[in-house]
Amino acid sequence: MGMFKRKKYLTDPAQVKFVALVVVAFLVMLVFLVANLHGLLASVMPRGVLAQSKGAVLTSVLGILVILAVTAAVIVRYTHRFFGPLKRLRRELEDMAEKKQYWHLRVRTGDYLESLVEGMNLIIDDLQAKDKE
Repeated sequence: MGMFKRKKYLTDPAQVKFVALVVVAFLVMLVFLVANLHGLLASVMPRGVLAQSKGAVLTSVLGILVILAVTAAVIVRYTHRFFGPLKRLRRELEDMAEKKQYWHLRVRTGDYLESLVEGMNLIIDDLQAKDKE
């Protein structure tokens, strides 16, 4: 199937859970890293120097939030290429089983399930040929 734009990028509850899990894990790692870095700097820098650098700390926190937002956007974009067609393919397969009719499945060019769908279409061709016999 040609390229077309989906209207929703978070299409499946499993995708939402996965993105949330990765973002939370990333946030926990960043907080741990910042806390350890602060402890290290506090142990080697003279007293009061860290307190004077509140602007730098604020800039670092804002940078971390930007990195987190960009990471979340990248994860949503790439997981969408997997989870996007999954819901529709599941529904189409259920329809085929219910109606006892078979048709080719389609996904966008570049979706991660494209090669799987090509294989499923070969099986569908075999099923259609057996039905004609």
